[in-house]
Order: sequence, then structure tokens, then C-alpha cells
Amino acid sequence: MTQSNMPEELKIRIQDYRKVEEQLKQLGARFYEELNVVDTYFNQPSGEVMKITEDDSGNYLVNLKSRNGKFEIVKYEKIADIQKLKSELTDKFGVKTVLKKECRFFDFIKKIYCFKAKRRRKKEYSLRFRII
Repeated sequence: MTQSNMPEELKIRIQDYRKVEEQLKQLGARFYEELNVVDTYFNQPSGEVMKITEDDSGNYLVNLKSRNGKFEIVKYEKIADIQKLKSELTDKFGVKTVLKKECRFFDFIKKIYCFKAKRRRKKEYSLRFRII
């Protein structure tokens, strides 16, 4: 996947993703896939993000830069040797955080919506729409 076909995302914090998921199903959305994802974020200057995303579809190096109040994708490339790259980036920048999440994907009117459930201390969940 290259920068030009990386989807935009709208992230919304919700209390119970199951209720939103049920509402989407009532509107005709169809569940088709769940992925377990691990994002490893590396220390970067303010306004920049570097992470390695690992999931069943592959491993990706992602670089983002803040521009006009949004993050713009600078790099989104598949990586072959994840352990080597993760070790190099850890040595060079240090790990900021590791985020483990589940993404549930739905078909809905030729668009794809991804629900990302992240358990938080107060049992809140985050919701991510991925529209392609």
C-alpha cells in the first residue's frame, strides 16, 4: 500500500462500540473481518509520528506529519524483516508506546468502516472509521 491509496480515518471516542456496531448492522452494514493489530510507536519530534503496524495482512512502517491540524501520511510501506527494523528503530529513537487493538471491518454502501476497540481504564472504547 502506498501513500496515495492509504485510507483517511475519522476517529471518534465512544462508550460502547457494540451499540454502534448494532446500529450499523440495522442500516445494512455487514461484518466481514476482525484483525488483531499491534502498533509500536517510536519517539519523534513534536508533530511527527513513526510507528510499525503489525497485523494479519502484514507489517508496515508508517510515518505521519502534522499539517494544518491533521496528520498527513508521509510513508506507508510494507516491511519484510520486522524484528530487524524494530530493533534498529528502538536503538535509534526508543519506543514511546505499544498499542494492542482489535479492528472489526464492515461493508457498508461500498465503503469500509473499521471499529477499533481499545480498552481504557474507564472501560471506554475508541471507534475508527476507515473509509476507502
